[in-house]
Amino acid sequence: INPLSAEEVLRTVPGVNIVGDMGLSNRPNISIRGSWGRRSKKVLLMEDGTPSAPAPYIAPGAYYNPVSDRITSIEVYKGADMLRYGPNNMYGAVNYITALPPQKPELRVKLIGGQRNYQTALLSYGGTWNNLGALVEGVYKKFDGFTDNSSVEVLNLNAKIFAKLSENQSLYFKVSGQFEDNQASLSSQTPFTFETDPTQNPLDADQFTMRRYGLDIIHKWLPKKNISFISKIYASDFERDWWRQITTKVKSSEVRNYVGDAIFNDRYSYLNGLDFDEEDYVIVGRVLNGRESTTDSRWTYTVSGFKETMNLDWEAFGQEQHLEATVNLHRETFKDRFLVADSSRWARNGTTTKDLWYRLWSVNGFVRNEFTLGNVPTRFIGSCPKPEHK
Repeated sequence: INPLSAEEVLRTVPGVNIVGDMGLSNRPNISIRGSWGRRSKKVLLMEDGTPSAPAPYIAPGAYYNPVSDRITSIEVYKGADMLRYGPNNMYGAVNYITALPPQKPELRVKLIGGQRNYQTALLSYGGTWNNLGALVEGVYKKFDGFTDNSSVEVLNLNAKIFAKLSENQSLYFKVSGQFEDNQASLSSQTPFTFETDPTQNPLDADQFTMRRYGLDIIHKWLPKKNISFISKIYASDFERDWWRQITTKVKSSEVRNYVGDAIFNDRYSYLNGLDFDEEDYVIVGRVLNGRESTTDSRWTYTVSGFKETMNLDWEAFGQEQHLEATVNLHRETFKDRFLVADSSRWARNGTTTKDLWYRLWSVNGFVRNEFTLGNVPTRFIGSCPKPEHK
């Protein structure tokens, strides 16, 4: 279906609701069964079975989302089976599945263009040679946004290697990186400005930059035909800077007097010649001593973990039964800094007013057995999460 973003696919799933975000929806707002949708904080987001949020426990907001061009399918989980997948899974879980190395050598090139300077370029090459499979992918996306001063530019790079070590062992390695530069504004419009011109956004100095690195290493061992052990090591490192103009709301009739002629003619001239009511307001950059200023929300996250899963097929009541057991060790850190720059709205350094550090260790696990009694399958799931905060 070649979707612009993963949200287009999720909208088709019953019980899943989406509140769109600016640009390419790199920070999705997903709600499942009535959960609070802001930044998908109540939904567990995964990429190939690994939590993809910057910090699933401490700060589960979805400030990273894989680009849709890399996704081959999406799994949505509801109900008791959610307990099989990590933290923050009270309402549901979404698992983005990306492409594996193809069986035969394959080169893929995709180029797409559209309105408002929308561009997508994908280049990938991969294949399988004897017992080794590899895939290298790069995706570049650019879009000027649906309003002025809301452009976004994304570069995603990833590589995967699959190796068959022996008849009963295999190793999978995945490394990825994503980089984004986005003019992200959250408070640029009022009902009046939207009705007057929905493309207007005067906050030209807002800027969101991020980078994320991810790593997955998976080892699978089958000591016997009916039993397997899967060991996974995962890690991610995420950092973002979000510089935003300090704003205020003024009556439309008072914008020129508040911001001054120079700023008005540069970014608010569309108001010339209009009639205003008492309830018509405009969001503007706050002016102090003739200058507009900015603040910066700077977040840094590191996540790492180890997950061991055992699968066992056994017989009872004359039928084959399936047992699955997992234990997961998980660690997160989160640094939260807030800066204020009053020299210019374009300043990219300032005075630190908040500097916080959070740390978390977690141990969790589950036991799941699928019983088959004749033609009646039943399931039992037990879970024992034990997070520790410091």
